[in-house]
Amino acid sequence: MPRLKKKRPCARSAVELLAWCGLLLTTPVAAQAPDSGVVLWQSPEQPRPGLVHALRIQLAGAAELSVRQAPEGLGLSARVQAAGALAEREQVLLVVWVEAPAPAPAVAPEAGGESAEAAPEDSVDAAQDAEADSEAVLYMVGRKQGRAMLEVVRVPGGGGPALERSLALKVREGYDAVLRAAEAAPDAGLLLQPPPPPAEAEAPAPTAGGFGALWRVGAEWATLPSRGAGQFAIALGAGPTLAISPALRLSVELGIAYAPSIIFDTSGRQLEFSELSPSLTLLLAGRRGPWAFGGGMVVAPSLALAEGRLRTAAGAVEARAQATEAVPSIAALGALERKLDGGLWLRLSLGPELRLRRQHFAVRGDQLADLGRLRLRAGLALLLRTD
Repeated sequence: MPRLKKKRPCARSAVELLAWCGLLLTTPVAAQAPDSGVVLWQSPEQPRPGLVHALRIQLAGAAELSVRQAPEGLGLSARVQAAGALAEREQVLLVVWVEAPAPAPAVAPEAGGESAEAAPEDSVDAAQDAEADSEAVLYMVGRKQGRAMLEVVRVPGGGGPALERSLALKVREGYDAVLRAAEAAPDAGLLLQPPPPPAEAEAPAPTAGGFGALWRVGAEWATLPSRGAGQFAIALGAGPTLAISPALRLSVELGIAYAPSIIFDTSGRQLEFSELSPSLTLLLAGRRGPWAFGGGMVVAPSLALAEGRLRTAAGAVEARAQATEAVPSIAALGALERKLDGGLWLRLSLGPELRLRRQHFAVRGDQLADLGRLRLRAGLALLLRTD
């Protein structure tokens, strides 16, 4: 009887292969969750196997625990930064470590070589008291917006399995809180953070009716019609201030300015001129943040010291005359002030000055210089305020 050949189910195999491929292509692949592990730092000199065991129990099914050696020789701030960098680099949710008090020292032997022995009941009571009074400090560090964030938890209880369980529970509570926050707002970062530092207190604005004081040192410059470079002076001042309102302040300043000698020389005619100017300044300024804007007036009975000389063609002095003259002036003043630090301020002032008498100098009828009556004044000063 002829044997029939059995056909291989090629068609059926091809259909099954296509079906499996379609199933693989249409089945959604679960997105890989970001690493949500916990790193425990511990010292080789003080290992905590009980804490490791308790943490593995508390984090079972939630996070993978990695036990690593804690960095040595770092202060708390540097350790927090290192832990934050580790959390960001390896994408772990928490880096934790524990600082526990050192065990109580053993009882030293008494003099004579005999050891002091305590009753068993006393030893048990002393150990219980030590555990009740001591505490362990748990540090948990994560990351938030590029900064290392810290949570510090103090767990009382001394030592032993009870303390290790309490620490593990605190770690699990922190882990769950961070995980919930990360899932609810992944862009917000970790929620573990220290209490916000106190805002830097701004210097309170002066209250109405408050008195203070002001000291001023600076330089002044004024135009002179007969001299393009003008006239420079060193100025000092001081006086009381009054806060009319929290944003408005009046200052009364008594000052003095000294302008060193300048020489006018024209065709053998010379004038050496210096000036000493006591002044009274009234300035009303409004304050807005670190800036102050104001205006006022300056009254200055300037004392001009002048010496005129006529020289021959050979350079010899032919005639000489000296004069001392008081020339009162009044000036309008605009001021801009900027707070620098503490009670230090910088003031820029500008305004026109009117001399009540015209200043011109002549020797034997020959005019040497005419300083005019109207000129522009500018000043730059450093202020110290106590208001």
